[in-house]
Amino acid sequence: MNGSCCGSNEKEKSKIIDCPKCTTAFRLCLKEYPGGVESFGCPFGESTTKILGSSSFELHGHKFATITVPFTFRWTQSFSLILQALDMYRNSSSPAIIEEVAYSGTISPPSDWISLDNSNQPSRNARIRYKIRVICDEHYYNSTCTVLCKPRDDFFGHYTCGDKGQKVCQKGWSGDNCDKPICLNGCVHGTCERPGVCQCRNGYKGAICDECQAYPGCKNGFCEKPWECRCHKNWGGILCDKDLNYCGTHEPCLFGGTCHHIGGEQFSCTCPEGLSGARCEIVEHPCAPVPCKNGATCTIKESSKKNVTKPEYKPRQYRGMSSMGAPVSARTVAVNDNFTLSSSTKTESEYVCTCTPGFTGERCEQNIDECENVPCKNGATCIDLVNDYQCNCIAGFTGHDCDINIDECVNNPCQNGQCVDMINGFYCMCPDGFSGTLCETMINDYDDDLSDLCASGPCHNNGSCESGDGWFRCVCSAGFDGPDCRININECASQPCTEGATCIDGIGKFSCVCPSNRRGKRCEI
Repeated sequence: MNGSCCGSNEKEKSKIIDCPKCTTAFRLCLKEYPGGVESFGCPFGESTTKILGSSSFELHGHKFATITVPFTFRWTQSFSLILQALDMYRNSSSPAIIEEVAYSGTISPPSDWISLDNSNQPSRNARIRYKIRVICDEHYYNSTCTVLCKPRDDFFGHYTCGDKGQKVCQKGWSGDNCDKPICLNGCVHGTCERPGVCQCRNGYKGAICDECQAYPGCKNGFCEKPWECRCHKNWGGILCDKDLNYCGTHEPCLFGGTCHHIGGEQFSCTCPEGLSGARCEIVEHPCAPVPCKNGATCTIKESSKKNVTKPEYKPRQYRGMSSMGAPVSARTVAVNDNFTLSSSTKTESEYVCTCTPGFTGERCEQNIDECENVPCKNGATCIDLVNDYQCNCIAGFTGHDCDINIDECVNNPCQNGQCVDMINGFYCMCPDGFSGTLCETMINDYDDDLSDLCASGPCHNNGSCESGDGWFRCVCSAGFDGPDCRININECASQPCTEGATCIDGIGKFSCVCPSNRRGKRCEI
């Protein structure tokens, strides 16, 4: 303040020795841009606070210290404001202006608080610090607060609002107003009233309405378009209910009889030797219906031959006559599908089946398992074939039964040493003066530095090297032997596996491949 007293008038102020404290409130006036203090009225609106304090005070974050001026039309972005500090003296008819500040500028919503004060004002009675900002009313957006967006979830839309007032559709909805449901993925010939479903249009079916519906009553047909009835092979008619190939569809002739289609559902059967009847259902001797399987030969037993006679058979309605009344051969009979099957049967004791190699059983129906006796050696896998077997050898073995150890030394891989064959490998025994996997490195006996003969790594297979004055030796790890630990000790040499099991040599150990009826580490159980 500048020292003037607050009160009802100047004379009273000058007579009072102790000035009364101010009762301060604020008035905010919004104007067009530019608009000075002398401009008339507050066309953009005005608002006055209650009494907020006395001669000196600060308010931070108090709701009652916020002056809000409602703006009922679009925000202009540019504006002017006048902020007055008023002394609300109780005995005065109108408040006195303690201080008055003005500001002109532009501001767009939504904006952060902008701090202002009148510290640069040439003459002032009081210093006023204040903050301003512009925010749109609820559901209004953009820099002029003219975009209206009110979230909704009803028949007219299903959306929320983005930071610029745009409609953000809820999951499963689309369209300008988010009122169109998104149907189940792949729903081409369907509609939906809510998201994630597919209601088929007429003529379509299926979970996603991707299947056409055939014409009602279509029995043996299909459709590529709705309400079609395209017949499957051997069927005809509007509803595909006419059998054009009864023989191929129903195979009515038994025991290998040949079917001849006459028309509609009528057919005739030509029977093999030893069979007769409308459908070749009458067995005239035991081997006629080919009881032996897998190419076996059927032979009638001597004890049964004298009993093999053509069975007494009373002709049925169609025996010997076609459906049109024309005579047919004694073994060709025309019938329709209303025929009831009847046959004479023979016991299995009246014939003998001679099996082809690889099959067994009374009718040669069983394939002999050639792998049952474990013919494959050295851990090979046996695959049963017809009258044979196949062995899949593990690495290092060959032969029909995998009983031959492949000689990896046959090509003399060791350059300056002796080759020793191993299972799926080899090692080279190097003479004095050579080293290396293939004995390819010559050792210089006249090297001046003989302090460490282990430096060249002469010990293999994780063997440790010990050296002295002009000598070294290798201490081999478990499972290896030899001067340089190259020899794999054959743990199968002592034949540890029992009951004819196959022994597989390993590194410092062995394993047994047991027959199917044995188990245990050594197949001893």
